[in-house]
Amino acid sequence: MYKNQRGKLEAGVLHYALAFPIDEVSQLTGLPGDADSKLYDEISERQAELLDSHPALAFMELIRLDRRSGRIVCLAATGPGEEAARVPRAGDSLDGTPDARPVLELAGGAKTAVRLFHRDWLDKRWVSAYARAGEPQEPVNGEPLMNVLRYDVDASYWIRHISESVLWRVFTVWVALGLPFAAYTLGRFRNRQSVRLREFGEAIEQTKTAIVISSFDSVINYVNPAFCAQIGYEKNELMGLKWRIWRCAEPEPREIERRLEILRTGASVEVEWEFCRKDGRTYPVRTTLTPVRNESGSVDTMILVIVDITGQKKRDAALLLEKEQAEQMDRAKSVFLHAMSEEVGVPLRNLVALSGSLRAMPLNSEQEGYAEIIQKSTGTLVRLTDDILDFSHITAGQVKISPVLAEPRVLIEETLDIVAPQAAQKNIVLLRNIMRDVPRAIIIDGTRLRQVLLNLAGNAIKFTKNGEVEIRLKVISSGNAGGNDPANRNRMSLLFSVRDTGIGIAREDQEKLFIPFWQADSTNVRRYGGAGLGLAISRHLIHMLGGDICVESEPGKGSVFHFSVTCELPPDAAPPETMPELERARILVVSDCPGLASELRREISARGAATAAISPDDFDGLDCDTWDAIVVDCGAARDDGAWRGFVEKITLRTIPIIGLMDTGADAMARLRMSGAFCALLPKPAHYDELVRALANATRTALEGRRA
Repeated sequence: MYKNQRGKLEAGVLHYALAFPIDEVSQLTGLPGDADSKLYDEISERQAELLDSHPALAFMELIRLDRRSGRIVCLAATGPGEEAARVPRAGDSLDGTPDARPVLELAGGAKTAVRLFHRDWLDKRWVSAYARAGEPQEPVNGEPLMNVLRYDVDASYWIRHISESVLWRVFTVWVALGLPFAAYTLGRFRNRQSVRLREFGEAIEQTKTAIVISSFDSVINYVNPAFCAQIGYEKNELMGLKWRIWRCAEPEPREIERRLEILRTGASVEVEWEFCRKDGRTYPVRTTLTPVRNESGSVDTMILVIVDITGQKKRDAALLLEKEQAEQMDRAKSVFLHAMSEEVGVPLRNLVALSGSLRAMPLNSEQEGYAEIIQKSTGTLVRLTDDILDFSHITAGQVKISPVLAEPRVLIEETLDIVAPQAAQKNIVLLRNIMRDVPRAIIIDGTRLRQVLLNLAGNAIKFTKNGEVEIRLKVISSGNAGGNDPANRNRMSLLFSVRDTGIGIAREDQEKLFIPFWQADSTNVRRYGGAGLGLAISRHLIHMLGGDICVESEPGKGSVFHFSVTCELPPDAAPPETMPELERARILVVSDCPGLASELRREISARGAATAAISPDDFDGLDCDTWDAIVVDCGAARDDGAWRGFVEKITLRTIPIIGLMDTGADAMARLRMSGAFCALLPKPAHYDELVRALANATRTALEGRRA
């Protein structure tokens, strides 16, 4: 019987394979682009028509094997509408799938191949048959391809026909050998079925899980003892009733219909309800409803697995209560920290101001030392209370972002101005590198952005013994570059980077840097100070500005902190314009710091001037007549013969020299330098101011050259 039914299955796939001619199928490429072709649509429609021609057919697929590469791909497939999302698409790889073995059998010379009793995602059983849709083709590259047709038959339909064949054979035996032998054969068959049913029934009766079997309209046909114990009723009290009457609340009609539609497709539904026991007490349940199809394929029975989740709900409620209590304690802590920081901060600031006034008075060396200790200690306490105050504001949700018009270049210059005295004490060079496509003005909370920059730059200087600290800025995305969404058209993302040449951070410590009160090395607290709040505050503020922060670092090689922000562009946003006064100017840069020399040249050249850079060691061979103006880093102005000779050369030729001097330099140093320069500007330089000074200094020379 089995062989006959399998023979019909194989004959069927050979018959259907004739519906897909070789010349037609070979035009498919096996790539996703086939799905857009007219031929693909025609083949898919033909597959659907063949499926409709037989009630047991549910799936049909054309498959291609490339003998050279061994790759197996889907050409076209058609299945039930409710499973459309799971049907393979054109170009999908079938390598390593259950389809691979039958396809390789055909490649080995088999006429057909069969895959029996496999289950789909709904646990339904199928029988699949495979046959070649045509002989192997020879493509342009000379390697053969083989096209295969697969179709699936409902296993219950296939088994039913085998069973009918079995019964027909038994009937034949009955007629041929007599009633006793046939009755004996049928009896043994029925006994085996009875044993299996009894074992299945005993398992359901003995399980601790509540199980109900009902009709599709909810009338109870069976309940097991576990459900009776759960609901409090006897079995005979439940038979014939609808299980829905124990629900404490009926779902919305629209929701009920949605679930029924899912059940009609054969899929299970899981829901949570409140059930009512016989004594009136309610309890929460999680119910899984599984539909059962009859022989005609329609759903007429449901199996309900009902789990009492009272314990789980209590645990969830306890966890929620603990979470709320923890949040309440955290808010109380934040309020306390805020109040204490306010109370402590005011007298500390008064002490800082008084210590500054004290140091301005005539003091002897011992008194100066005491005053300096007082000023540094109170300054440290002020910074600590400010961090605690900021952190308490953030954790209490009291920090708001207020976007206003701001200039990113000015924010960076102000940041460098604030940290410059601290950097000068350690001979650290402060640099900046701002890409030319950064707009002059943006709409953002400039106060919060400057706070982040100050925090990162201050940390960079704190953990750097000597070398450089650099702030970089570039555009990483702009709404004007593409996209039609009006909400994003004027939005821009900027990337800031703060680089230092300091002690660096181990990889395993980098993720912990942003945890409040955490520091990579406990010795840093004693050596560098701080409470470990700065980076945690910065990350919160950056998230509020629509960005994120990360770090790149190696111990001993410095660190780079990158953070992004999202801003809006004002209608007239544009990069800085080129100043025409410098278009033909020749500017020489003198500095013994390669980084600063490169920055000065980059910024001045961007305004149209021709530039070059030398170090103080190159003073002797300098041809001064080549240049219209000279910019000198006063850190390179050494008190030696080379510097004095350089100044004499410049003075004789009346070439303007502009000096850049540390903002923390004292009055005597400025007086000593002022005689050699036509202008002394602060360092770090403000480039708009520097360019204006260069334009004024070179105007006479440029007008004479143009004349």
